[in-house]
Amino acid sequence: LHGHTGRKENHLPVAERLCAAGFRCLLVDLPGHGDHPDRFASFGVREVGLPAAALAEAARQFAFDPQPAGLFGISQGGAIALQAAAADRDPWFAVAELSAFADLDAVIANQAQRWFGPLRLPAQAMVRWLVEKRAGYDPSRVRPGHAAAKLDRMPVLIGHGDDDRFVPPEHARQIYDAVPSPRKQFLTITGAGHHTVLITPQPVYATVAKFFLDSLPVR
Repeated sequence: LHGHTGRKENHLPVAERLCAAGFRCLLVDLPGHGDHPDRFASFGVREVGLPAAALAEAARQFAFDPQPAGLFGISQGGAIALQAAAADRDPWFAVAELSAFADLDAVIANQAQRWFGPLRLPAQAMVRWLVEKRAGYDPSRVRPGHAAAKLDRMPVLIGHGDDDRFVPPEHARQIYDAVPSPRKQFLTITGAGHHTVLITPQPVYATVAKFFLDSLPVR
């Protein structure tokens, strides 16, 4: 699942590496992005059922067994992956995310502080109003950290760049701490910002692939 302002084709290089590890990859355009017919994203409010529905439809159309299946997303996609896994755990054996936020309202507050300083509170209120007016949802409802608290058995990987100034690293720690599953892993990506978690010297692709391989259910 891709990040905000992205589209499915952005993840072709990601899919190529995971396919090399033996996985089949399904890429989708999220609402408000690419070729998706919906105009606005809602960061998980309306997207939680999309991954499972896309998996079921693709399995039917291309005649493959949909199980086992894992979820992987970056930024917005990571936040949606966590919420989708928490909403319906049956289709997924594991979930991994990079650069996700724990609380969308906190991201808005952080950016309001960064750009508007002493005017941060009216700026934050304006963004909330615009989101509700145009996209029809309340940003305070988007809390992947709360969704993570429902992942009590599933293997979970939480990764974040330690130089991320858009979504500060403490979001990742909040998500990780909220996950009750004993099968969880934290990945600090040294020197990475919000948009550079996959282009550092660290073997992030290999780490993600190994996480999914190690998490596969025994048949």
